[in-house]
Amino acid sequence: MGSEPAPQTFQVVWGHSSGEPFAVHSLRSAADADLVRDVLDIKEAVNAGQPVEALQLRSPYGPPNLAIATGGGSAARDASFRQLVEQLQECAVQLAAAAEHNAAAVAVVLAAAPQAATATDGCGWMPLHRLAQTQASVPAEQTAAAVKALVEAAPATLTAGDRLGRTPAHYAEECQNVPALEALLAVRPASAMTPDNYGWNPLQRALRRRNAAALIPLVEAVAAAAAAAGEDGLVLLQRTAQHQNAALMQPAVAATAAVERHGKALLHLAAERPGVAALQLLLAAGWGDPCAVSNHPSPQESARHTPLHCAVQHGNAPAVQLLVRAAPATTLVADKHGNTPLHLAAALPRAAVTELLLAAAPQAATLRGGGHLGDEAGAAETPLEVALRHRHLAVARRLLGYCPQAEELAALAAAGPAAHPLFADFVIARVPLSEAQWAQVPSPCPSLGRALPAAFAHSPAQARQVVRRLAPADAHRLRTFALALGRAQTMLGIQLPDLAVQRALSFFAA
Repeated sequence: MGSEPAPQTFQVVWGHSSGEPFAVHSLRSAADADLVRDVLDIKEAVNAGQPVEALQLRSPYGPPNLAIATGGGSAARDASFRQLVEQLQECAVQLAAAAEHNAAAVAVVLAAAPQAATATDGCGWMPLHRLAQTQASVPAEQTAAAVKALVEAAPATLTAGDRLGRTPAHYAEECQNVPALEALLAVRPASAMTPDNYGWNPLQRALRRRNAAALIPLVEAVAAAAAAAGEDGLVLLQRTAQHQNAALMQPAVAATAAVERHGKALLHLAAERPGVAALQLLLAAGWGDPCAVSNHPSPQESARHTPLHCAVQHGNAPAVQLLVRAAPATTLVADKHGNTPLHLAAALPRAAVTELLLAAAPQAATLRGGGHLGDEAGAAETPLEVALRHRHLAVARRLLGYCPQAEELAALAAAGPAAHPLFADFVIARVPLSEAQWAQVPSPCPSLGRALPAAFAHSPAQARQVVRRLAPADAHRLRTFALALGRAQTMLGIQLPDLAVQRALSFFAA
């Protein structure tokens, strides 16, 4: 008889007097293991006709807990040793599932006692109900693994109702246990639409309670269920949201007003998530205002972001496309710090999103924003200046050609050597340059050879300006290329037209 630690869990191995060993696995702590040992000690004493009061018990939980654990002595007296061990194992899986979302512990217990997955307590709750009610400080992946283990052991528990007819999804919504809710809905999206004994499904409860954080995965589940059934997602969402008691249910109003603790409404939360299933349905149903700004209770914490700002922050390009179509004006809306969505895209950086925003509102590139993100004292900057300050050259390259030439050239010059490769892109977009503008192009300038075809296409004078500023290695390569081309013409006895020579020389930087 004794207890021994397992990884992150404890188990009690009991050498019964009959010679048959028993074990209770996956206990959360040494204290729980001591409680199990005390219960088994009591059972052994009862079987032997010994006074329980004479036992030296180890558990810190005290006599009241032991009385509950042994059913006031009746469990120890009436149950067989095996039945008592099975009951303790059922308790272990309840504790492991509810308190720690420990998938490994759940798997061990279920391997030893598969019936533990369907064990119910006095409220009619199974381990999956308890897991749904308890938020554990573990990664969402661990919660999902624990849900999967319990569902695989007993698939019916996913839709099992307690005394009120509430499923695990009902309790995950009620307790705002979003990781558990997402895991449950991933296995069975239709759980979002399963009613309890009073006709309330999890989606309706979330709407009525204005539970914004839970509403997003629930709406996504409705979209998934509609796709699987070949139904129209909007029709299914509206049908799911309707309750027989219309006086208690105004889904559109409730959904529009639903705000989570950071001041974000439904569309903000949907824009932050991968994919656009929920966002599409919410926009189609009119559940939320795409122009609304986040409104944190604390003014110091309120960024005043639109859903488009949120989509840009999370790099959700499909969501950006949807929101730009739904509310084009939001492309020019500045947040608390004066940053438009394009400023955020330039700072983070979000190259693909930058292109989408420029296509929708090219004038956004000329707006000056709050500069240093999160610093109201920062100097106002254009998105190009933001990208250059953060050394995001790929984004800066996409932003060239939208602001006045003088502003762009000044921004490139101010950015220093790190921005020198972008001068080629500037010349390509802006040729011809004036003498004053060429004077601001550094010499030598790396990668400027890429601009030679565009310069040649305009005039030999512009091409000479490029050649004068080539890096030494590029200048040497161009000279070698020109000599080889001249020698080839001499050997062949031909004279290529100037335009053909210019085009041929343009390939030196390829």
